[in-house]
Amino acid sequence: MIISGFDNPAALYNIMFVCSGNTCRSPIAEAFARDWVRRNLSGYYQNFHFSSAGISAWNGCPASPEAIEAARRFNLNLSSHRSRRFTDEVARGAIVLTMTRAQSLEARRIAPAQRCMTLADWTGRGACDISDPFMASLSDYIKCFTQIKDFVESGLKRHVRA
Repeated sequence: MIISGFDNPAALYNIMFVCSGNTCRSPIAEAFARDWVRRNLSGYYQNFHFSSAGISAWNGCPASPEAIEAARRFNLNLSSHRSRRFTDEVARGAIVLTMTRAQSLEARRIAPAQRCMTLADWTGRGACDISDPFMASLSDYIKCFTQIKDFVESGLKRHVRA
């Protein structure tokens, strides 16, 4: 297996998704990435570690009800998710993929030794922020999930070759 952007193809690939509160976008990205690798690279699933955090998250909060429902509609379960704050310590060793350019700048400030970029940059699509659906309608969460799914799948296909 070849993974671009990683130093050692036999190592654990540690990818952290970051948003604001870690109750919507980043848990959705984490769950989808984990599921995609399980379905498409099952022989290498154990080589991956996906996690998520939030720049301004409170530790221990559940995913929002709308995020749980949007994920459920895509056969993913966020019911056990608990938020955590993004720190240098939790980011250690991870490639950090943020939902917005502002979050990427803040992530670099908090964890300067980590590779931080937007999810869109990781896919090669350049500057594109993923809007926060917090406090919006379920249909907005589903649109957000669809956008995240597209970016995560595109990025994994771009960087991972079995």
